[in-house]
Amino acid sequence: MRQIRVALVTGAVLVAIPGNASTFVALPETELVGGSESIIQGRVVGQTSFWNESGRLIVTEAVVRVRETIVGESPKRVTVRTVGGRVGDYTVEAPGFPRFEPRERVILFLEAGPSGTRQVRGYQQGHFEVVERLDGVRLAVPRIEEGTRLVTRSGQLLPQPRSMPLSEFKQSIRRIARDTDARER
Repeated sequence: MRQIRVALVTGAVLVAIPGNASTFVALPETELVGGSESIIQGRVVGQTSFWNESGRLIVTEAVVRVRETIVGESPKRVTVRTVGGRVGDYTVEAPGFPRFEPRERVILFLEAGPSGTRQVRGYQQGHFEVVERLDGVRLAVPRIEEGTRLVTRSGQLLPQPRSMPLSEFKQSIRRIARDTDARER
């Protein structure tokens, strides 16, 4: 009887998990901010997908025109590489990796990537879209795919990140960066 209950509970849990769900260990804010070479606000002005150097994986490079460097230093244009994209008849979908839209306004937490490019730290956790509400308030909106779950290193499920007014979001990033710098001294 106990085995039947365990099987029913296990079955119910498996049914409750979406088929396309991905689970990632979330970076604490201090690691997301502190481990980023730079944190920028900008706009995607172009992107190209191609086979990587080994010829085994499609990657996409997005060119971002930097409007503001929130933390660190950054050139006026940054090339950001991510896994996934489309080349000819081949498409690679990479759940959890950032996907950029043409003309998308973004905030990106960046670290060094291959071949002089940058990559988004924390996968989708370091990718935010800047949107404007009808009342004119600009928001930083997390670009975490539906069905993606974030967990702590101990396995505790975290709530989905929420949108935040852009000015508050940038102030929070700068405060965390200052606090992280102060602790490292």
